[in-house]
Amino acid sequence: MMKFYIFILQKNRDTLYVQAMEEYLKRLGKYCTIEVKYVKKEKQLGRIFEKEGKHFLVTSSDNSLESTAFAEEISRWMLDGCSNIFFYIGGFGRKHHVSEFSVSSFDMAPELCAAVLLEQIYRGYRIMNCQPYHK
Repeated sequence: MMKFYIFILQKNRDTLYVQAMEEYLKRLGKYCTIEVKYVKKEKQLGRIFEKEGKHFLVTSSDNSLESTAFAEEISRWMLDGCSNIFFYIGGFGRKHHVSEFSVSSFDMAPELCAAVLLEQIYRGYRIMNCQPYHK
C-alpha cells in the first residue's frame, strides 16, 4: 500500500482547512496511508529528504496535472514499486534535490494547498478504481 507524507511549513493551524483535510484523509483510508505533519522550521525535517521514495516541492505553476494524468502518475509510481511519496508545502527551500509538483496555478495558503492536494489524490484513486468521483 502506498504511503503519502505531506509536510506543511506553517506555525498555526486553521480549523476550516483542518476539517477539509480530515474529510479527505477519512475517504482515502481505504486506498492508501497518508500522514500530514506540520513543521515550524524546515530543519525539523532532519534527514527526511534522504528517505527512499519520490519527493516533491508543491509549487504554484501552470503545469499542474489534470485528474486523469495524476491518476496515471500514481499508477506509475505503484508499478515502479515506489511506496513512499513525500510532498512539501509552504516555503521550503530549493536546496534539496526534489521535483516540483503543482496542484494549481494560484498561490494558496499552505493548508488550502494541502487540502487541494488531498482532494486530487482522492480523485486519482477514484479514477484508478473506475469509481465515480461525484456522488
